[in-house]
Amino acid sequence: MLPYSLDAYFGAIGRMNAELAIFVVIACLLGLFLLVLTWWPALADHKDPRDIDRRACLVLAAGWFAVGGAFYGTYLEPLFFAAPWIMWGFLLQALLLVGAAILHPLPARRDGAPVVLIGRLLMLYGLAIVPLLDALFGPGWPDVRFVGLAPAATVAFTTGWLLTRQPEWRSALLALVPACAGGLIGYSALALKWPLDWPVAIAAVGTALYLATCVLHGAMRRTG
Repeated sequence: MLPYSLDAYFGAIGRMNAELAIFVVIACLLGLFLLVLTWWPALADHKDPRDIDRRACLVLAAGWFAVGGAFYGTYLEPLFFAAPWIMWGFLLQALLLVGAAILHPLPARRDGAPVVLIGRLLMLYGLAIVPLLDALFGPGWPDVRFVGLAPAATVAFTTGWLLTRQPEWRSALLALVPACAGGLIGYSALALKWPLDWPVAIAAVGTALYLATCVLHGAMRRTG
């Protein structure tokens, strides 16, 4: 059980959207920019791919920082005693993404595998479908969750982006916190009777398992 209702949860989302409206717009535009570049990478052929990958990591890091600091640390904190602890998990993911941007930006997957399309669709889900479902089946505007400020949309978008990256230990590491966040989102969906969040939870946990399996399979092949 959770110490707040579904209406209280979406009410916190609505207050955040009203007070941080300009950041909602900026976050959505940045998310759209990343989605476009992921779907049509040729648009950035004139730039160094590492620079694009580095900026993508930094944009995602800003989103995780905002979800942790703004949503959990400010708007949900009065309703939920565990919100500050969850905040630190989101801030940890932000730091991991910054570290990846500085040390080794995650390269895009270029082999056209079906999982890349799944990743792009998950990014679209976090960017557009989550707020659309909230508007249609939830309390309505302004109680709508957007990528870069609300956890479910941000987890879905990040999970999708990770599936468009080369499957290596860095991407597997960056999928761990989203998987934990997905577990929390799944529990929240069950406790608040909001089944529309189940796809996000399943995608986050499934992505972490998939990337971990890829890393283990690669290690086994190298060792013969």
